[in-house]
Amino acid sequence: MLHEQSFNIALAHALRARRSAWRRDDDAVLCERLHTLIENAAARPDILIQSPRSFPVAIEVEFGKPAINDARGRLGKRSEANMLPIRSAIAVGVPDELRSCSDYELERQLQSDEEIELSFVLLAGDVTEDWNDVADQDVYRWSEIGFVTGNVSDLAALCDAAPAPPSLVERHSELIATEMAGYANALKSALSDDAATKIAETLGQKSVDQGLRLACCIWMTSFKLQDLLARTDAMAEAGLKSVNAMRQASSMPLLTVSDIRDAWTIILNINYRSIFTPVLNALHADIPALNGAEILDGLARVAERVSALRLGDSVDFAGELFPKLIDDREETAAHYTLPETATLLAHAALQRIGVSDWANKDEATALRIADLACGTGTLLRSAYSRIRQKHEAKGGSANELHRRMMEESITGLDVNALASHMTAAALSSAEMATEYQTANIGAVAIPSGKTGSLELLISDQITDVTGETARAATTDRAEPTNFEVPNGSQDLVIQNPPYLRPRGGRKLFDIAGITEPERQRSVKRLGSIRSALRRQGNEFINGQAGLGTDFSALAHMKLKSGGVFASVLPLTAAHANTWSGFRKEVESHHSNITAIAVASDETAMMSADTHMNEMLIISRKNGDSDIPEECKRILSVNLHHAPRLTVEASYIARAISEAEKSEDDYGTLAIANVPVGSWVRMPIIRYGFPWYAVSMRDHNLAKVMANFMDDKLYSPRDMSASQIKLEVVCLDRIAETGPTHDLIGHLRGKDPRGAFTFDRLRPGDVPVLSSLWSVETNEQSRIIIKPTHNGEPVHGRERLQRAMLEQRSDLFISRNLRMTSQSLAAAHTRHENMGGPTWTGLIHSDNRVKNALSIWLNSTLGLLVRWGYAQTTQPGRARLQIKAIDGLPVPNFIADSPAGERARQTAQQHFDSLAHLELQPASYAFRDSNRHRIDAVSLEMLGLKDDERAHRAVADIRALWCLEPSVHGSDTSIMQAIEHSQ
Repeated sequence: MLHEQSFNIALAHALRARRSAWRRDDDAVLCERLHTLIENAAARPDILIQSPRSFPVAIEVEFGKPAINDARGRLGKRSEANMLPIRSAIAVGVPDELRSCSDYELERQLQSDEEIELSFVLLAGDVTEDWNDVADQDVYRWSEIGFVTGNVSDLAALCDAAPAPPSLVERHSELIATEMAGYANALKSALSDDAATKIAETLGQKSVDQGLRLACCIWMTSFKLQDLLARTDAMAEAGLKSVNAMRQASSMPLLTVSDIRDAWTIILNINYRSIFTPVLNALHADIPALNGAEILDGLARVAERVSALRLGDSVDFAGELFPKLIDDREETAAHYTLPETATLLAHAALQRIGVSDWANKDEATALRIADLACGTGTLLRSAYSRIRQKHEAKGGSANELHRRMMEESITGLDVNALASHMTAAALSSAEMATEYQTANIGAVAIPSGKTGSLELLISDQITDVTGETARAATTDRAEPTNFEVPNGSQDLVIQNPPYLRPRGGRKLFDIAGITEPERQRSVKRLGSIRSALRRQGNEFINGQAGLGTDFSALAHMKLKSGGVFASVLPLTAAHANTWSGFRKEVESHHSNITAIAVASDETAMMSADTHMNEMLIISRKNGDSDIPEECKRILSVNLHHAPRLTVEASYIARAISEAEKSEDDYGTLAIANVPVGSWVRMPIIRYGFPWYAVSMRDHNLAKVMANFMDDKLYSPRDMSASQIKLEVVCLDRIAETGPTHDLIGHLRGKDPRGAFTFDRLRPGDVPVLSSLWSVETNEQSRIIIKPTHNGEPVHGRERLQRAMLEQRSDLFISRNLRMTSQSLAAAHTRHENMGGPTWTGLIHSDNRVKNALSIWLNSTLGLLVRWGYAQTTQPGRARLQIKAIDGLPVPNFIADSPAGERARQTAQQHFDSLAHLELQPASYAFRDSNRHRIDAVSLEMLGLKDDERAHRAVADIRALWCLEPSVHGSDTSIMQAIEHSQ
């Protein structure tokens, strides 16, 4: 019978084999050893993982269920080797059947990741100075219920992530961000306005205050890197000293600006140009010596404190800090990817890349990975970290991998030299002892009429301005450094591109240091690049959607056949009409498409503080010889919440991989037997059609939508469908969409566009040139409503005025339906009116058809279809772009058939009685008896009047639809009403 101690020794041996750093250090993995903990020399952790750059992690093992109490007891105890407390402990459960294994058989099974399934629970204590008193409320447990399962490599990865409890990282990044602001204020006070502006512009920042905060941040991180580099042979031989050694060698009590400049120039003369060029450029000559010394010495001491946090290699502290120093994320549409999002995307993407032998460094480093809008490098760092894990788990060496990954495998470009600094620093610090000669990480130009990385849309190479500046600083002659990024060269393009589109005061290429004529030249150049690509048949790019489509086109172009596209995108990419070309290109030229969104009560952010809903997309680029899929479907994964830990993100990625392999049509994602999301295979209705299932929490609604597009009404309860007697068509087959408000006119005092100037109707006014301009929530609760504004002709626009009057209608569709407060998706007026920004006219000559449309659009089924088709990026809203109205799926109420005639007659028969019903807001459909009457008539129009299963299906659909977070928008009143109705 195998003793637990024997298993622990074998497990420790297997763990040591999974990391090259643990293999090199005899004290990195201690097992069953006395005198390892200060508090109790006789106590011995089953396994203790120790690393110079992180706090120790205890592992407690037990046959059967994980030893949670034993692991909890280790928190706060200090390691005798370094006096550091245990902040994290992992409880491990071992299958009972292993008790009967021989030593040889156990060793064999533990060396393989396919043989043994262990169970884990991670406990992370927010340990402070009082090491021995870790209160239960300060202990974070993952998973919260039950336990997760995995192999030895998974346990090693959990050890990598364990030393940095999320609360500790967040708290210290907040504190240090405040310190950065303080040092930046001191720097600003010491500088002239001109010098402060120059430093900000050097870092690509328009805001002086923000620029100085970021300067302090990169100086602080550079001190950390200096200390790491000073330990390497090459840098030591060149004369580089650690920060403390510089202090001891100096006659001054502070580090001087000139001493720091000299030290960082030593580094720059050897290598690391993308890291230290912007750092030195920001260390401006006009910084006063005394003030500069005080500030820089203070930042060096902050860097020492950050190092003392020992967060390990799994946390990029500078990346965590960076977004907290930025004020203009929304204005610039710059998106800093959350580490958890980066882990999810990188792990899910790399699962699709075939490497036959991860132990072979030649195979691993043959991969080509690019992020052409890399920002602070979070995505590249996550991808690289995952490759390192896979390589080391198979016995490979991280330091041998590092040089070739940095020199050959990874490409990271950004318009901001500061961003390239952050990226290069994050990647380099993973294995700082291993030197490299070159790296494809740099900044690319916007001034002089360029478009940054988007130049690669028409070129295979691009100039690195960081390299050019570095050479100018260290040689007598400036020579450009060019990066080669040929079309069809990359195995993985992973990105979170800027989403910027020119609206609401935002301008393309509006960055620090660029003049308006230069900016205009860049805009013009991008326009010409877009036009050239469109002439070649490229439908990815749409200027109205923003730069996200340009970067998607670039990623597609640079990927090799079989390469993987992995991107964070706004949720509008799944639904908006302006992104239809993107969807069409991905559907046409990619396979194994997976879209991941968060269907939750909270804003589904995947980037820091952007306050917008986002999604992830992963797909494989088809090769020329690939056979097109006859019935292509997209895997839509909808999470209940965004991942809260990087380790949780890795498990979600694994669950998604299992869903991708499944032959089922739908299923539940679960971790530790707790559902974390759902998935459904979404048929492609037609190329470019909205990905309606993305962000739907309940997969049954996706099946209802898919069946409706196939002229069927699906019943979730019965798992069967009734045939609709009318074909489902696009709305433009039935009615003409009226003009936009830009043509109709404007409100008085606003931008003077269009044919008329409008004023709100007052009691007693007689509307003549009337308009249904705005939504009046309290007064627009019945299908027949009144106009809201009256127009006055704008002088000189008679022809446009005549055209607007000729396109008046008495049927309107709501373009921006706020489901939580608005009752009507469509409305009638007693007389013909013009529309406006919120109501758009639908024009048809047959009143019966218009009546049928208004009944249908206000029915639960009509609301469901609109919700699936429209944009739901704002909780509680379903927005339709004007050009998307034509494609809205509706039953064919103009059908020249008995079913069509019956539908029109039914609408005519019931319209008057339905039009005067008081309707509750759409989100209350589950309890609105008047809307239920509309639902009954809509089923009659579909030829399902006597189908009891269809009526039961609609009742179920109402309940499911109203439970969707994007429908109720987390409105407390609605959620309470739902709860009371159940």
